[in-house]
Amino acid sequence: MSKLPHSELRSRFRERFGRGLWLRGGSPALAGLLDSLTECASVRLPVLVFGERGAGREDAARILHLLGRRPGSPFIKMDVSVLRECDFQDEIIGAAQSVDGGTLFLACVDQMPGLLQSRLADMLKAGLPQWASSRNRDAASDVRFVAAALAQEAKSDRTATHQLHPALRDELAFLTFEVAPLRGRPEDIPALVRHFLRGFSSDPPQLSPEVEAALISHDWPGNIFELRRVAARLAAFGKGRILTMTDLTSHAPLPAPSGDAVVPGSAANGDQSRRGGACFSATPSPARLHPCVKRAVDYLRENFADEISLGALARRVRVSPSHLSHLFKRELQMSPMAFLARVRIEQAKTMLAADADSTVTEVAGRVGFGDLRHFERIFKRHVGFTPRTFRSRIETPSNGSHSLLRFDA
Repeated sequence: MSKLPHSELRSRFRERFGRGLWLRGGSPALAGLLDSLTECASVRLPVLVFGERGAGREDAARILHLLGRRPGSPFIKMDVSVLRECDFQDEIIGAAQSVDGGTLFLACVDQMPGLLQSRLADMLKAGLPQWASSRNRDAASDVRFVAAALAQEAKSDRTATHQLHPALRDELAFLTFEVAPLRGRPEDIPALVRHFLRGFSSDPPQLSPEVEAALISHDWPGNIFELRRVAARLAAFGKGRILTMTDLTSHAPLPAPSGDAVVPGSAANGDQSRRGGACFSATPSPARLHPCVKRAVDYLRENFADEISLGALARRVRVSPSHLSHLFKRELQMSPMAFLARVRIEQAKTMLAADADSTVTEVAGRVGFGDLRHFERIFKRHVGFTPRTFRSRIETPSNGSHSLLRFDA
């Protein structure tokens, strides 16, 4: 396929998937990746995309689908790390049949148990039609597989928590791409921040040179996921003006690279939270967390709106519920469910500040609270105000009007 202008790629991506492309900017690393994806998109070979969590692996897979031979066919994402052994085969076959000529994106393939990785390799090697029922064999055969694994696998890091089974690598790595983390392409950060600011606000703030420099210098351990949350805070509290370093430190303080980030529940975090401020230091320092706790924290922050039980969370990180609770209390001084409640409240604060048209009941549902009274009680415990009081204190401008904000990043 001929080289596609990046502006046209972004336009087609939004039209097809209903949101903006997160892989944007002008760094050589990103330009090379986009050009390579464009060149290989029409080749229906299995693809393995390496990268850190939040770096943009899913968007790379979506680009391959968008520029492939059948962009109008389904694109289905499947987190294979949560599949159970008893129904693993049926789940894979069912997803492949649903794709119907499109792309099946297998997320977190390196986080599956080795036994299931080996089984998936066998299924791919023999061909999925052999495993499907006779009436569904044609649908199961016409699938493009794109899989995502952690960046360490590309470097054969034997100390990595998760390893990709050699047999599965052999079946997936016909084409390989690596998405660089944000710290490896800092030139892209300003464009990405501005994109999210525009997505979160109809009257987005502007970046001062000092704020832009601070954002570029941060190492972004959470990559785009972390950057997007910071942009949401800045959009909510800096409507229509030039952001200063005071805005950045007050509303979206960046965790210290040295590992001295404020842990939720600590005294340093408490005063700001009780004032109803937008404390954004609820991300524990990854370097200081037990691997099981880090995986659980990452999962809770990304899936906060889902119905999550302690047992299901423990199964996902492959420890017992009691041991996971022990690790959380030892390292974060709270239980896993208390941490989830804090994450939900932080998300609710952002939504209340940024979306004046949503009711408190709607916000409660979006962040995972099914009971409004329970939400209001937990919100007041953490913030010091009821949700309605919090919104009235931070969102109503001096002229009494409300900004129209949207969340279509």
